[in-house]
Amino acid sequence: QSAPEMYEWFINEWVHVVAVLDTSVSELKLYLNGALDTAATVSFTGAWNTSSTGTMFGAWFSPGSQYLNPYNGLLDDIGLWDRALTAANVQELYLASGGPCISSTPVSYSGLDASYTTLDAAATLIGSPAGGVFIGPGMSGSTFDPAVAGEGTHGISYTYLDTNNCVNTYSLCTSVSIGMGLEDPARMMGGVRVFPNPNHGQFTVELELQGLVSLQVFDGRGRQVHNEVFQANGSKTQRTLDLSGLAKGGYTVQVRNAGAMVTQQVILE
Repeated sequence: QSAPEMYEWFINEWVHVVAVLDTSVSELKLYLNGALDTAATVSFTGAWNTSSTGTMFGAWFSPGSQYLNPYNGLLDDIGLWDRALTAANVQELYLASGGPCISSTPVSYSGLDASYTTLDAAATLIGSPAGGVFIGPGMSGSTFDPAVAGEGTHGISYTYLDTNNCVNTYSLCTSVSIGMGLEDPARMMGGVRVFPNPNHGQFTVELELQGLVSLQVFDGRGRQVHNEVFQANGSKTQRTLDLSGLAKGGYTVQVRNAGAMVTQQVILE
Protein backbone atom coordinates (compact mmCIF):
# COMPACT_ATOMS: atom_id res chain seq x y z
CA GLN A 1 0.00 0.00 0.00
CA SER A 2 1.09 3.59 -0.57
CA ALA A 3 1.91 5.83 2.36
CA PRO A 4 -1.41 7.76 2.32
CA GLU A 5 -3.37 4.48 2.35
CA MET A 6 -1.30 3.19 5.28
CA TYR A 7 -1.86 6.38 7.24
CA GLU A 8 -5.60 6.18 6.66
CA TRP A 9 -5.57 2.59 7.88
CA PHE A 10 -3.62 3.53 10.97
CA ILE A 11 -5.82 6.37 12.20
CA ASN A 12 -8.99 4.31 11.69
CA GLU A 13 -7.67 1.26 13.52
CA TRP A 14 -9.77 -0.31 16.27
CA VAL A 15 -7.99 -0.51 19.63
CA HIS A 16 -8.82 -3.17 22.20
CA VAL A 17 -8.79 -1.59 25.70
CA VAL A 18 -9.25 -3.41 29.01
CA ALA A 19 -9.08 -1.78 32.47
CA VAL A 20 -8.72 -4.18 35.41
CA LEU A 21 -9.25 -3.05 39.00
CA ASP A 22 -7.87 -5.58 41.50
CA THR A 23 -9.08 -4.45 44.93
CA SER A 24 -7.15 -7.22 46.70
CA VAL A 25 -3.89 -5.40 45.94
CA SER A 26 -5.30 -1.87 45.28
CA GLU A 27 -4.00 -1.92 41.71
CA LEU A 28 -5.41 -0.66 38.42
CA LYS A 29 -4.02 -2.09 35.16
CA LEU A 30 -4.60 -0.89 31.62
CA TYR A 31 -4.19 -3.28 28.68
CA LEU A 32 -3.95 -2.13 25.05
CA ASN A 33 -4.39 -4.72 22.30
CA GLY A 34 -3.88 -7.59 24.72
CA ALA A 35 -0.65 -6.29 26.28
CA LEU A 36 -0.14 -4.54 29.62
CA ASP A 37 0.41 -0.82 28.99
CA THR A 38 0.56 0.58 32.51
CA ALA A 39 -0.22 -0.27 36.13
CA ALA A 40 -0.68 1.95 39.16
CA THR A 41 -1.57 1.72 42.82
CA VAL A 42 -4.98 3.27 43.58
CA SER A 43 -6.82 4.22 46.75
CA PHE A 44 -10.40 3.66 45.60
CA THR A 45 -12.02 0.25 46.07
CA GLY A 46 -15.02 0.46 43.75
CA ALA A 47 -15.31 0.71 39.99
CA TRP A 48 -18.93 1.90 39.88
CA ASN A 49 -20.48 5.33 39.98
CA THR A 50 -23.31 4.93 42.46
CA SER A 51 -24.61 8.49 42.08
CA SER A 52 -27.75 9.42 40.20
CA THR A 53 -25.73 9.96 37.00
CA GLY A 54 -25.10 6.22 36.71
CA THR A 55 -22.24 4.63 34.78
CA MET A 56 -21.11 6.22 31.51
CA PHE A 57 -18.70 5.29 28.74
CA GLY A 58 -16.86 7.84 26.62
CA ALA A 59 -17.20 10.76 29.07
CA TRP A 60 -17.29 11.58 32.76
CA PHE A 61 -19.70 13.71 34.78
CA SER A 62 -18.80 16.59 37.06
CA PRO A 63 -21.50 18.49 39.00
CA GLY A 64 -21.93 21.92 37.45
CA SER A 65 -19.78 21.01 34.45
CA GLN A 66 -21.94 18.22 33.09
CA TYR A 67 -20.22 15.79 30.72
CA LEU A 68 -16.47 16.37 30.34
CA ASN A 69 -13.86 15.12 27.87
CA PRO A 70 -16.27 13.37 25.48
CA TYR A 71 -14.57 10.63 23.45
CA ASN A 72 -14.41 11.52 19.76
CA GLY A 73 -14.66 8.05 18.27
CA LEU A 74 -16.65 4.83 18.25
CA LEU A 75 -17.14 2.29 21.05
CA ASP A 76 -18.13 -1.30 20.35
CA ASP A 77 -18.46 -4.66 22.10
CA ILE A 78 -18.35 -3.33 25.67
CA GLY A 79 -18.08 -5.95 28.42
CA LEU A 80 -18.22 -5.84 32.23
CA TRP A 81 -16.88 -8.41 34.72
CA ASP A 82 -17.41 -8.71 38.47
CA ARG A 83 -13.89 -10.06 39.02
CA ALA A 84 -10.33 -8.98 38.22
CA LEU A 85 -9.32 -10.48 34.87
CA THR A 86 -5.89 -12.06 34.55
CA ALA A 87 -3.39 -11.23 31.82
CA ALA A 88 -4.29 -14.52 30.14
CA ASN A 89 -8.00 -13.59 30.23
CA VAL A 90 -7.27 -10.26 28.58
CA GLN A 91 -5.12 -11.89 25.88
CA GLU A 92 -7.93 -14.37 25.11
CA LEU A 93 -10.44 -11.53 24.78
CA TYR A 94 -8.11 -9.64 22.46
CA LEU A 95 -7.48 -12.62 20.19
CA ALA A 96 -11.20 -13.36 20.09
CA SER A 97 -11.87 -9.77 18.98
CA GLY A 98 -9.86 -10.30 15.78
CA GLY A 99 -7.32 -7.58 16.52
CA PRO A 100 -4.57 -6.72 14.04
CA CYS A 101 -1.65 -9.14 13.87
CA ILE A 102 1.86 -8.04 14.81
CA SER A 103 4.41 -8.28 12.02
CA SER A 104 7.50 -10.41 12.66
CA THR A 105 9.52 -8.08 10.42
CA PRO A 106 12.01 -6.00 12.51
CA VAL A 107 11.20 -2.29 12.25
CA SER A 108 13.47 0.65 13.09
CA TYR A 109 14.56 4.06 11.85
CA SER A 110 17.54 6.40 12.09
CA GLY A 111 18.30 10.10 11.73
CA LEU A 112 16.55 11.47 14.84
CA ASP A 113 18.83 13.20 17.36
CA ALA A 114 18.15 13.16 21.10
CA SER A 115 17.66 16.93 21.22
CA TYR A 116 17.18 19.97 18.97
CA THR A 117 16.51 23.67 19.19
CA THR A 118 13.86 25.45 17.14
CA LEU A 119 16.71 27.00 15.08
CA ASP A 120 18.11 23.63 13.98
CA ALA A 121 17.64 22.44 10.41
CA ALA A 122 15.06 19.79 9.60
CA ALA A 123 16.27 16.17 9.79
CA THR A 124 15.58 13.43 7.26
CA LEU A 125 14.61 10.13 8.90
CA ILE A 126 15.23 6.75 7.26
CA GLY A 127 12.87 3.91 8.08
CA SER A 128 13.61 0.21 7.75
CA PRO A 129 12.03 -1.57 5.97
CA ALA A 130 11.19 1.17 3.48
CA GLY A 131 7.56 1.97 2.76
CA GLY A 132 6.38 2.71 6.29
CA VAL A 133 4.88 5.90 7.70
CA PHE A 134 6.36 8.39 10.19
CA ILE A 135 3.88 9.83 12.69
CA GLY A 136 4.47 12.54 15.28
CA PRO A 137 4.73 16.30 15.86
CA GLY A 138 6.84 18.12 13.29
CA MET A 139 6.76 15.26 10.77
CA SER A 140 6.13 15.82 7.07
CA GLY A 141 6.70 12.63 5.14
CA SER A 142 10.11 11.46 6.38
CA THR A 143 11.29 14.92 7.52
CA PHE A 144 11.28 16.07 11.14
CA ASP A 145 11.24 19.86 11.56
CA PRO A 146 12.05 21.01 15.14
CA ALA A 147 10.54 24.45 14.53
CA VAL A 148 7.21 22.91 13.50
CA ALA A 149 7.24 20.41 16.39
CA GLY A 150 7.81 23.21 18.90
CA GLU A 151 9.26 23.17 22.39
CA GLY A 152 8.85 20.01 24.46
CA THR A 153 9.48 16.26 24.36
CA HIS A 154 8.01 14.49 21.32
CA GLY A 155 7.51 10.85 20.37
CA ILE A 156 8.16 9.97 16.73
CA SER A 157 6.90 6.59 15.50
CA TYR A 158 7.58 4.61 12.35
CA THR A 159 4.78 2.20 11.44
CA TYR A 160 5.22 -0.54 8.86
CA LEU A 161 2.54 -2.76 7.31
CA ASP A 162 3.83 -5.99 5.75
CA THR A 163 2.40 -7.97 2.83
CA ASN A 164 0.19 -9.97 5.22
CA ASN A 165 -1.39 -6.76 6.58
CA CYS A 166 0.40 -7.26 9.90
CA VAL A 167 1.76 -4.15 11.59
CA ASN A 168 4.87 -3.28 13.61
CA THR A 169 5.95 0.08 15.08
CA TYR A 170 9.23 1.55 16.31
CA SER A 171 9.29 4.76 18.39
CA LEU A 172 11.90 7.19 19.72
CA CYS A 173 11.72 10.41 21.73
CA THR A 174 13.42 13.73 21.10
CA SER A 175 13.35 17.07 22.92
CA VAL A 176 13.12 20.51 21.35
CA SER A 177 14.14 23.67 23.19
CA ILE A 178 13.68 27.26 22.11
CA GLY A 179 16.63 28.46 20.03
CA MET A 180 17.96 31.93 20.76
CA GLY A 181 20.44 34.26 19.11
CA LEU A 182 22.02 33.96 15.67
CA GLU A 183 21.99 30.87 13.49
CA ASP A 184 25.71 30.24 14.14
CA PRO A 185 25.83 29.95 17.95
CA ALA A 186 29.08 27.96 17.98
CA ARG A 187 31.01 30.78 16.31
CA MET A 188 29.44 33.46 18.52
CA MET A 189 30.22 31.59 21.76
CA GLY A 190 33.81 30.66 21.05
CA GLY A 191 34.90 27.10 21.84
CA VAL A 192 33.26 24.49 24.01
CA ARG A 193 35.35 21.39 24.63
CA VAL A 194 34.43 18.16 26.45
CA PHE A 195 37.23 15.87 27.63
CA PRO A 196 37.98 13.06 28.03
CA ASN A 197 35.46 11.74 25.54
CA PRO A 198 34.53 8.86 25.73
CA ASN A 199 34.78 8.57 29.52
CA HIS A 200 33.43 6.62 32.49
CA GLY A 201 31.10 9.36 33.71
CA GLN A 202 33.66 11.89 34.95
CA PHE A 203 34.59 14.60 32.42
CA THR A 204 35.39 18.30 32.10
CA VAL A 205 33.59 20.96 30.08
CA GLU A 206 35.98 23.76 29.09
CA LEU A 207 34.62 27.05 27.73
CA GLU A 208 35.82 30.48 26.72
CA LEU A 209 32.75 32.53 27.62
CA GLN A 210 31.90 35.68 29.50
CA GLY A 211 28.92 36.14 31.82
CA LEU A 212 26.08 33.88 32.91
CA VAL A 213 26.28 30.33 31.54
CA SER A 214 23.69 27.54 31.64
CA LEU A 215 25.11 24.00 31.45
CA GLN A 216 22.70 21.09 30.96
CA VAL A 217 23.12 17.40 30.11
CA PHE A 218 20.41 15.26 28.47
CA ASP A 219 20.26 11.50 28.04
CA GLY A 220 19.41 9.66 24.81
CA ARG A 221 15.67 10.06 25.44
CA GLY A 222 15.90 13.80 25.96
CA ARG A 223 15.58 13.70 29.77
CA GLN A 224 17.61 16.27 31.73
CA VAL A 225 20.17 14.58 34.01
CA HIS A 226 22.28 17.60 35.01
CA ASN A 227 21.63 21.33 35.27
CA GLU A 228 23.71 24.21 36.61
CA VAL A 229 24.09 27.95 36.11
CA PHE A 230 27.35 29.82 36.80
CA GLN A 231 29.41 32.91 35.92
CA ALA A 232 32.21 32.47 33.37
CA ASN A 233 35.25 34.76 33.41
CA GLY A 234 36.02 34.63 29.69
CA SER A 235 39.24 32.56 29.78
CA LYS A 236 39.05 28.77 29.78
CA THR A 237 36.45 28.30 32.47
CA GLN A 238 36.28 24.61 33.47
CA ARG A 239 33.46 22.66 35.06
CA THR A 240 34.09 19.06 36.14
CA LEU A 241 31.04 16.78 36.08
CA ASP A 242 30.56 13.43 37.77
CA LEU A 243 27.79 11.45 36.08
CA SER A 244 29.27 8.04 36.89
CA GLY A 245 25.96 6.98 38.42
CA LEU A 246 24.19 7.16 35.06
CA ALA A 247 23.75 4.38 32.51
CA LYS A 248 26.30 3.90 29.73
CA GLY A 249 25.46 5.52 26.40
CA GLY A 250 25.36 8.79 24.51
CA TYR A 251 24.51 12.10 26.22
CA THR A 252 24.12 15.67 24.96
CA VAL A 253 25.93 18.55 26.69
CA GLN A 254 24.08 21.83 26.08
CA VAL A 255 25.72 25.18 26.87
CA ARG A 256 23.85 28.52 26.69
CA ASN A 257 25.38 31.98 26.96
CA ALA A 258 24.31 35.45 25.82
CA GLY A 259 21.31 34.12 23.91
CA ALA A 260 23.28 31.53 21.94
CA MET A 261 23.77 27.78 22.37
CA VAL A 262 26.33 25.05 21.63
CA THR A 263 25.79 21.30 21.97
CA GLN A 264 28.41 18.55 22.29
CA GLN A 265 27.92 14.80 22.34
CA VAL A 266 29.62 12.81 25.10
CA ILE A 267 29.86 9.02 25.46
CA LEU A 268 29.76 7.28 28.83
CA GLU A 269 31.41 3.85 28.69
